[in-house]
Amino acid sequence: MPVEMPRRLPFSVDKWTASSLRKRHRFLTHAHRDHSVGIFKYSSFPLYCTSLTRTLLLHQFPQRMLSKEDASNFRRCDVPVLRRVRGCDPNCRLDFVYLDCTFGKYYQSIPGKHLAIKQVVNCIWNHPNAPVVYLSCDLLGQEDILAKVSQTFGSKIYVDKAAHPQCHLALTLTFPDIISDDASSRFHLFGAFPRLQDRAQAMILEAQENSRPEPLIICPSTQWYACEVVYSKSDVKLRQRFDAAVKDQYGVWHVCYSIHSSRDELEWPYSFSCRSGWCRLRLIVGLWIWIM
Repeated sequence: MPVEMPRRLPFSVDKWTASSLRKRHRFLTHAHRDHSVGIFKYSSFPLYCTSLTRTLLLHQFPQRMLSKEDASNFRRCDVPVLRRVRGCDPNCRLDFVYLDCTFGKYYQSIPGKHLAIKQVVNCIWNHPNAPVVYLSCDLLGQEDILAKVSQTFGSKIYVDKAAHPQCHLALTLTFPDIISDDASSRFHLFGAFPRLQDRAQAMILEAQENSRPEPLIICPSTQWYACEVVYSKSDVKLRQRFDAAVKDQYGVWHVCYSIHSSRDELEWPYSFSCRSGWCRLRLIVGLWIWIM
């Protein structure tokens, strides 16, 4: 979850409260709903974000009708943040760098994005008899998985627009050619929430009771691996495997795919700067503060 910037800093990032109105600069890094709560109530223009984030944001708030003047006050983040916040002098001192550490306490080395996508594809290859493949990829940042699956297997992905409106919109803007409204497609977008494992188990049991081939359900995410709740020793071993997809007790196949930086990725710039002797690091909830 986003956290409030210290009072003395002149900008807000993904956190919208009464104090945000007193900031001179406002940044929205992406359009996840937990990052935009209260944005139109506790923010004012200009607001810096990407064009895709702006489109998705307005889709989340359809009641927010923008005038031409309002629309022009969404500014694209196409130059370094340093210039936006501290002026045009590239030699000015930078006091803080905020690093997202969603998985900063997770000590395992998270596989790279391309390797994780390859594991998803391999898992599908290894289950040629699965009549339907359910891909739990309905979050922003997972579109590349769907695109690669569609490209590899030459099939479009069925996306229920009513059930997944934001994901459908994101795919329309990024990979429109992979979307299908035909429910007979082998590949289906499958929501991770709520109760993914319970729903998956019910679907598999139904197939078994009716003597039908089981569906293949894949969840590319880091949350299952980083979850602190452990049920058994075998479960612990499963969560430490990163070389291939692994199957949990409910029948869901997991691949460690992350849209956040891993701990070692966050520590790399820190260790580099510490060797130069000009920074220290403080950990607070949700962020690492890099103090220059």
